[in-house]
Amino acid sequence: MKTTAALSLCLLLAGLGFWLEGGLPAWAAVPIVSGLAGCMAVALIVPGSFRQRAVWGAASLVLFAITFSSGARSFDGAFNACIEQGEDIRILLKNYREETGHYPERLGELKQSIPCGRIARPTLLEYERSKAGYVIVFGDGLVEYTATESDGFMEKK
Repeated sequence: MKTTAALSLCLLLAGLGFWLEGGLPAWAAVPIVSGLAGCMAVALIVPGSFRQRAVWGAASLVLFAITFSSGARSFDGAFNACIEQGEDIRILLKNYREETGHYPERLGELKQSIPCGRIARPTLLEYERSKAGYVIVFGDGLVEYTATESDGFMEKK
């Protein structure tokens, strides 16, 4: 029973580590510290000798680190794609408006694939349609890029 709980906690921590996917907001320290504390909890929960507990704790820490790193790589790839291909989405939105007479309610309505894709979440882009047009935003917690129907992406720190 305790081994199942420890294994479940390991998997939960791995999911948490990947879910963060880089681009850490100011509150990101909370799940990171929780993940590290959870790795220590795994070592305390699992039955067995001190050595077995240490192995479980180390294994859960390694799993958390790997999934966190994988999530960060996914985010970095999406962020770099936004930098390189951000204007492509504005072109897709312009073409959509020319075909339909209005901008889409959400990016998923576009027929082409959306740049800035991530593994755990569809895209790094945040899109909001307004009465006059739209606003698209993406960022990494330090720098934010914003574009509208009339202005290309502008960097804000």
